[in-house]
Amino acid sequence: MRHFVDLYAVFPKERHPSTGNAKELGCSDFYLVHGEKFGTLQSFGRLPPAEMLVDGMQQDATHRVGKWASVLFAPAKPFLEPLIGRMFRNALVFATVMEDLPYPDNRVTLSDNGKGLGGTTVRYRIREHDARRIAEFRQRVRAVFKPYRTMLLKQAENNERLAHACGTCRFGTDPVASVVDAHNKAHGLKNLYIVDGSFFPSSGGTNPALTIAANALRVADHLTARSALGPRAGP
Repeated sequence: MRHFVDLYAVFPKERHPSTGNAKELGCSDFYLVHGEKFGTLQSFGRLPPAEMLVDGMQQDATHRVGKWASVLFAPAKPFLEPLIGRMFRNALVFATVMEDLPYPDNRVTLSDNGKGLGGTTVRYRIREHDARRIAEFRQRVRAVFKPYRTMLLKQAENNERLAHACGTCRFGTDPVASVVDAHNKAHGLKNLYIVDGSFFPSSGGTNPALTIAANALRVADHLTARSALGPRAGP
């Protein structure tokens, strides 16, 4: 799983001097709306330099249209970079973080290249249900920002813009349907604990960093207590 992240550039009628804190607003009003799960809206912070934004536009054009689009795009870059820089100079940028739901066939599998060398294959696609959720979330956020002029920078459907990857080693009580148990210990093994973002059963609709840190501390307390009991301690 990942997160469906979009960026919104909001152009206020009057721009007050910046305090230097670009990430200071956030709300969870859209987390659950009329039974539908969306996610959070938060300040994004400062955008990357214009050169990086234009490079990203070129990569997106190549991905969506083909290599020839990149060739046509290249001569325009010297003109686009100052234009993009001026365009976003006074913009306030927000990000929407929407929950990516777990599907068994969105997975990482081992592969064989036919030469005896193993590798990994990532299988991932966005369901129609989630595409509808993305579209509805965009409508709701645009309505909130009215009457200000906004520009939506669509990133949610772009698999190359991978945000907050998690899953693949989800935790649970059933070894058939999960990889680690409630203490993040791998089923069937005594000395393997997995405490990164892979244990998530669902991505949630917010930045996962604090949850990952809190869970790691929880597992550390469990390991400390288990160690105090000696080598015959249980799982």
